Amino acid sequence: MPRGVSRYDEAALQGRLWTPSALRPALWLDAADLSTITTVSGAVSEWRDKGINGINASQGSASLRPTLTTVNARNAILFDGADDVLTSSTGITTGTYTGQLNAFWVALRNTSAGGTVLTERTSALVGVSQLFFNQFISSDGASGASNHTIAQADYNKLGASGGVVAHSHSSGARDQFWINGESISVLAGTGSNITGASGYIIGRREGASQYWSGAICELVVTTETLTAPTRLLIEGHLAWKWGMTLTASHPFANRPPLIGD
Repeated sequence: MPRGVSRYDEAALQGRLWTPSALRPALWLDAADLSTITTVSGAVSEWRDKGINGINASQGSASLRPTLTTVNARNAILFDGADDVLTSSTGITTGTYTGQLNAFWVALRNTSAGGTVLTERTSALVGVSQLFFNQFISSDGASGASNHTIAQADYNKLGASGGVVAHSHSSGARDQFWINGESISVLAGTGSNITGASGYIIGRREGASQYWSGAICELVVTTETLTAPTRLLIEGHLAWKWGMTLTASHPFANRPPLIGD
């Protein structure tokens, strides 16, 4: 292999690399794939979905568009924490959805106040289901009455250097949460039914001003029952692609996932 080629790129060049395409995800936004991004005057007007549904996120207002940046030599999308947001009028789920919503992402957080990576929208004020802001990781309403919370020390593990986040939201159960492959204790909260009847949002919580401040690199969402092997594969893919470090006990801490794993 050429000098400077990573183990991830080596496996990709050899056609051995496992990617989320094998899962046919419900939503897959990949900033490293420049063919999925449209820019106008250097700002992002559309981020196209590589998943099975083709539900692209866009922004028609020039003043609300995020910009491009790089994370470990790969293209990423930078949100300013003030008003940058990308939206879709079509949600990931439809109707009253009682199954799991599993979101995996890599992002870098610029401020201690946090912000929101993904919102599945029921209406202007409720239906929030997939969040990461301050110590709250998920909520079923803008009032915050059903917030799931984690310890501040765990929240701080996702800082300016970024990390791999896995989050599984289920109706009638407490959410499950991992940072860099490490299981994080969820202190409170019970999930309720969700629906994407009004679409989804990248970079802001619906009905609130919790905008994401920092880069969002990649987001993979599945709606099937989450198994441990699937979670480990996605975490491994994201970590090796974006130069993040997984917990030492993770099966892909020392190599990227390959086809057949």
